[in-house]
Amino acid sequence: MEFPVDYFEDEVRDGFYIPAIMKRNFASQIEVLNDIDIVCKKYGLTYFAEWGTMLGTIRHGGFIPWDDDLDIAMPRKDYRIFCEVIEKELGGYYYLMNWCTHDEFSDGLSHLYNAKAITFDLVFLKKFHGFPYMSGVDIFPIDYLPRDKDALKDVMDRAQEIHDLALVINGTVGDEKNRILDRVEELYGSPIVRNKLNLRFYLMSLVDELFGSFDESECDLMGHFAFYAKHGTQGYPKQWFDKLIRVPFENTTIPIIACYDSCLKNKYGNYLKSVKHTSAHEYPSYSVQEQMLKDETGKELPTFHIAKSMWESPVKKAPAVKREHKEVVFYTYRPDAWNGFDRAYREVMDDPDTAVYVIPVTYYHKDISGNVIDKNCHMDGFPEHVLVYGVDDYDVEAHHPDKIYIQIPFDQWNYSITTHPIYYAEYLSKHTEELIYIPFFEIDELTDEDECGCYWVKSHAILPAIVYADKVVLQSENMKKYYLDALCAEAGWKTRKLWNKKLTWQDALFGEKSECIQKELPLGKKQVLVNFEFGTFFENPDTIIRKISNTIDVFKNNPEVIMRWWAPPYLIDNLKNVMPDTAAEFDEILTEAMNSDFILVDNTGDAQMALQDSDAYYGDACRLAKQMERQGKPLMLEDVNI
Repeated sequence: MEFPVDYFEDEVRDGFYIPAIMKRNFASQIEVLNDIDIVCKKYGLTYFAEWGTMLGTIRHGGFIPWDDDLDIAMPRKDYRIFCEVIEKELGGYYYLMNWCTHDEFSDGLSHLYNAKAITFDLVFLKKFHGFPYMSGVDIFPIDYLPRDKDALKDVMDRAQEIHDLALVINGTVGDEKNRILDRVEELYGSPIVRNKLNLRFYLMSLVDELFGSFDESECDLMGHFAFYAKHGTQGYPKQWFDKLIRVPFENTTIPIIACYDSCLKNKYGNYLKSVKHTSAHEYPSYSVQEQMLKDETGKELPTFHIAKSMWESPVKKAPAVKREHKEVVFYTYRPDAWNGFDRAYREVMDDPDTAVYVIPVTYYHKDISGNVIDKNCHMDGFPEHVLVYGVDDYDVEAHHPDKIYIQIPFDQWNYSITTHPIYYAEYLSKHTEELIYIPFFEIDELTDEDECGCYWVKSHAILPAIVYADKVVLQSENMKKYYLDALCAEAGWKTRKLWNKKLTWQDALFGEKSECIQKELPLGKKQVLVNFEFGTFFENPDTIIRKISNTIDVFKNNPEVIMRWWAPPYLIDNLKNVMPDTAAEFDEILTEAMNSDFILVDNTGDAQMALQDSDAYYGDACRLAKQMERQGKPLMLEDVNI
């Protein structure tokens, strides 16, 4: 699969910092998913996003930012075929793990991994986007759950006992072994094969057979039988699994059940509310492998560490340049990162005795081997009050400015981007009286309960810019606390005084956000982004068309407001495939809207552009609404029944 090079850049998503190494982990798993998709299409097998992947798809358009595993589900009959053919079809690095193939697994699902060990083979790294650790996809079988509760309990009890006997069978011989097999045969209800090479795996396969033993006619619910037996997790109406749609997931698409809204509400309640907490699994998912690499080889992936000499022997400044005025330079990253600089910029611009230079830094993306592959310098897109200079317009070594502000903290220590060494923090610190680092990003405030967010503090605190800057300006006093803890854990607690002096904070560093309202949409020549999700169509087929027509009438009677109607191609395709009658009505209204002078039909599928260009939002609660709210723009959520 091809990913745009900027996909691998560090990103803040829903207020959570995702470093470049995690983006490569995401891409590696998506590559595995793509190969699964190819095999499933070849054999006509059904699969769909499950658990956190379903939630992330709808709420975030991809991975949940603080989760990093990929879950899919398959009907049991398709799951059996998949397990039989997948290694043969994919071969190469791939292998499948479940309780029928590996002793360490005792849950009734499968894990398809892209490798059996950490791999630095260049062919492997190229396919899996520079991520050397094992990664893969969890596959859950979905079974019919009988409406007869006694029959359900009987199968669960028998399956549980066979499962427990399977765990000990390989350590038995003679009469003990035969007694176990006699009991298994009694529980299974028919003769079994007694001379299997690995009886544990065989008995586990009998558990799978029991879980898949019910016919659709006997059942109203479907669910993951093994989880039902272990956790008491309820099943879901079988009709929920009748129809699938494909929706965006990161840079690809993934199938999900058409009634995802009901399913997610059943699983998570108000599923659009983000809750950052401890991950349900080891986080990050490759952390054990990361430690194994250190333990077995004494090595790690390229990582910046604070050497004792860095804080004991400060960088020696070059001689100052005598002049009558002051000079201040802002080395900025990109226009969308400018907000953190704006307050400081306005303050120095108010001083008539200070010459101010804003210079976009030239930066480069790197390939999997760390080689530079392109050149980027964003000269356009800055606010009108910001005067931008080219990189050749200012010689920092010759001028030795009074202050330099920087935003890119990595120097060469990033998995996605780098800059020319003349923009490295260590170099710049020599050629200014004061080097000031302000992060290019703002994240949600951390709490100790947010273990995933706390884990990544090291990725944006243990960096060259922090070490070599004379001053660091953070978004809050709370963030300073977490940076202090990370820096002291890295460099030793006796360095706390040094970091405490260097780290400062400023309220509203990235600017005040306007209060989010849910009452009135703004008037004037404004664009209002209007969006109806597929789930609203599917759950309300009798009222959605009327609701859309009423919404159009509201905008028609208010010509000073432009209705930007979000109608991405995947929505239209899913309606045609799942709800053809509704799709025909929708298409008729959409065609008429395209000829209207107060409606802009946005069928580009570019959500970020739609959000950027719109002044307010009206429609369903969804990821677009959450992003609009985060931007501080007016928000009004629709009720399809009003």
